[in-house]
Amino acid sequence: MTIAVSSGAGLPVRPLQRTLVMTMTALLLTSAAHAADEGKKACMPDAKRLCSAEMNSLSRSKVRACLIAHMEQTSPPCHDFMVKARAQAMSGHAAESPPQ
Repeated sequence: MTIAVSSGAGLPVRPLQRTLVMTMTALLLTSAAHAADEGKKACMPDAKRLCSAEMNSLSRSKVRACLIAHMEQTSPPCHDFMVKARAQAMSGHAAESPPQ
């Protein structure tokens, strides 16, 4: 026998949970997209200047590795973004990588 449990507002719990999960997912995706835009804005000039061969390869991981290798030569905004992304990655949060 299945008993339907409802919230105090009279809504079934499952649709309420589904709505909550969908809302949280949308917020996380929006946050990740914002971080990606922030990283792209901060690091694209440095990637073009320091990592042109990697940019031409269209490999995000190669561009990221190149920027990390040249981190001390990056502009202050890109350097700050990369330090912040590294700290987030080390703390277990999904960190966005610098753009390709």
